[in-house]
Amino acid sequence: MSDSASTVAALNSTRGLVHERLQSIQKETELAIERAQQAELDAANLYARSVATGNSEGENAASTEMQKASAMLIEADEHARRQELIIAALQAEIDGLDSQITTAQQQHSQAQDNALAAAELTLGEEWNRLAEQLAAVGAKILAADRYRGGGSMLLSGLSIPSFGPSSMELCRNDVLGGAEGITIADLIEA
Repeated sequence: MSDSASTVAALNSTRGLVHERLQSIQKETELAIERAQQAELDAANLYARSVATGNSEGENAASTEMQKASAMLIEADEHARRQELIIAALQAEIDGLDSQITTAQQQHSQAQDNALAAAELTLGEEWNRLAEQLAAVGAKILAADRYRGGGSMLLSGLSIPSFGPSSMELCRNDVLGGAEGITIADLIEA
């Protein structure tokens, strides 16, 4: 794995951990508030039942529970306010990581593109070298045909493209021109 790909993977891993922690804090905060609200509601219902049944002891106990539940809700709200600061900081961290991930991905893409361009250039040079070798073999074939008295149209459909900024195409006439300097001795030695 390239350095840029490793960086992207590491940043994504870190982002996942921070995001997971953010969600955990949000859920814990929501649950604490829900529990406090439910306790306050339960105490209010108990108070209402006690009033309806004329149970003054139950009414006093329910009133005490309501005070506890209200205090618990106030504490949960205060805790939620503090957690919001942490949540905002974690979200800012995630945003920063997202920016770093985007940059690292762009760098990875650029590095990959540069590597592919270099490979294309190298392969193009190899292609051109092999095309020249093929043209040299073709020239020998045409020279042998000429010395045998043939007037055939060997390699008449020959068309070998080359790569690069000055890309041209090798055709039969180019190969035929190369056959001019080949002697019978050259062919027999080959």
